[in-house]
Amino acid sequence: MNKLIFQIGILGFCIATVVFGGTGGSILDIVSRSFIVFVGIVLAATAVVLVGGTMASKDAPAKSNAKQQEAATEKHT
Repeated sequence: MNKLIFQIGILGFCIATVVFGGTGGSILDIVSRSFIVFVGIVLAATAVVLVGGTMASKDAPAKSNAKQQEAATEKHT
């Protein structure tokens, strides 16, 4: 997952470099802005993955408990 997040960040960096390069700024300005975009994309993607993992782990016990309760009621009937 880390490689995928990093690759998405690199893609954002490359696209931002092309977009900011079209404005005609200096090389340092273009690279620094693109790096800020890279960091923002990586942090946002990491946050999405962490929140998704947390929500999935909270939901998993509820699903397993429901399945156990269904199995128990089927055995008693």
